[in-house]
Amino acid sequence: MTRILVHAAVIAAALATQALADERVLLLSAYPPEQAVLLAAAGVDGPEDQVGVFNGHRFFAGRIGAHDVILGLTGIGMVDSHNTTAAALQYFSDHGIAAKAVVFSGVAGGPHIGDVVVPDRWTDGADTYPVNECMFSVVDGFKDEVELNPYLPVEDAACTGQDETSPPTPIRVEGDPQLHVGGLGSSGDPFGGRAVPCFYPPEPPLLGCDACGAPINTSPDPIGSVQGALPFLDPDFFADLSEYFSSPGGGGGETPVVGDMETAAAAEVAAQHGIPFLAFRAASDAAGGNGDPIIASAIIGFPVSFFLYQQLAADNAAAVALEFFDRWSPAQVSVSPAQAVVRFGKQQQFTAAVSCPDGAGVVWTVQEPGAGTIDANGLYTAPRLPTAIRSAHVVATSAVDGSVRGVAAVSLRVSN
Repeated sequence: MTRILVHAAVIAAALATQALADERVLLLSAYPPEQAVLLAAAGVDGPEDQVGVFNGHRFFAGRIGAHDVILGLTGIGMVDSHNTTAAALQYFSDHGIAAKAVVFSGVAGGPHIGDVVVPDRWTDGADTYPVNECMFSVVDGFKDEVELNPYLPVEDAACTGQDETSPPTPIRVEGDPQLHVGGLGSSGDPFGGRAVPCFYPPEPPLLGCDACGAPINTSPDPIGSVQGALPFLDPDFFADLSEYFSSPGGGGGETPVVGDMETAAAAEVAAQHGIPFLAFRAASDAAGGNGDPIIASAIIGFPVSFFLYQQLAADNAAAVALEFFDRWSPAQVSVSPAQAVVRFGKQQQFTAAVSCPDGAGVVWTVQEPGAGTIDANGLYTAPRLPTAIRSAHVVATSAVDGSVRGVAAVSLRVSN
């Protein structure tokens, strides 16, 4: 009996180790300055960290806190965000990697320059996508503890990630930037359904293919960049873009707390794959110039304020994202007992607890066909007559999040 229990424990441990080893967080930003701090925090420092090129953008493997991540840029706009997120998750699937979550960090139009907003749902104007409840609750728990940078980071003009040793610029936003949790985020497409091309060095910061601080790209595609730019030679393009940011719209008549051009598309792809999603968006420009101490840019607004405050906003969004990674542990399901010996024709009661959200139920299944049954209350019944099957796995899946599950190992015996 001891040998069987040890064998069952080894199986359960192997399953748990495999799941942990193959899990990653997909960490997205839209354009180069948004991911400078995150790339540095993940320890990406050489071409050996590159895992692939998705929709023209290089992605890298790293680690932030206790979480393995794969991070890169989607490119700007809804089409690029959708296509890149889908391509990255296809890479996960092709390589046997489980996506623990999809996280987006970047800038947007928001309430006050420098503020960071974490909506509880995102809309593209047609559909609404809620963020993951457990991930959201982590941010809600530290919303009053994070201090955001109010100073314009001129030392970051080179797009390298903020230098903590440099003195702050005298330019300071009015009031202290705040972390806002909850509300509706809105994403729209001012590009008329077109994919926006990226450009290789020397590239404009808005349209770069790689995150700031990424390892040097030894095989850029300048011809593809030029070809992709041709559809944008439209005299109305920048007017349409400015009009969008002046009034990004919302869903169902509700006024959004933040507006951008990518997040809802990534949220949609995550929802299609059943992957937890959360986004951090910091305000690089605000309605009425709220928080902008420079009169001229406050009056003009977008795009002047965007280019002035984009790095301040990007660094603040990254700071909150990093705080989140330090505190977040993905939801788990624990099954008790973790191992059991059950005679053919007999029963075993299992119980399960979900770490988040509180009170979430589970759906019980038996992994192997013909290895017994289990009812909605966790009562497992072994096959009535002996079979060739001698081991089984009872699975408890969170009723709230189908990607979260716990497993118990069962050893089937003919007699004691």
